[in-house]
Amino acid sequence: VVIVKGDEDVTIKVADRGGGIPRSKMVNVWKFAHSTAKEDEQSSDFGVDETTGTKIRGFGLPLARIYARYLGGELTLKSMEGYGLDAYLHLPRLGDSCENLPLEVRFSPGELNSNP
Repeated sequence: VVIVKGDEDVTIKVADRGGGIPRSKMVNVWKFAHSTAKEDEQSSDFGVDETTGTKIRGFGLPLARIYARYLGGELTLKSMEGYGLDAYLHLPRLGDSCENLPLEVRFSPGELNSNP
């Protein structure tokens, strides 16, 4: 894990040596309820849906990217198949940045701007 504070943002890099994800499957990591793990993998790390009996997984990365973008940042992944994966979380430093909301949501019912 590496954490770096820049002039504009804070970047957190998390790297692993778990074998990486094939490039052909990278687009799927951002889909909800999708996993790149093999179906026959047995792991107690995941819960089981009581109705379907299937493992519950595939929500962490899509949600993390949504939160990062909501806060004005970004989450990106760089995979090296056969070696590992690097995840980069970029978040703006505190200052005059506000929530990343659509323009019509930025104003309160009293038509007061929520920006400082």
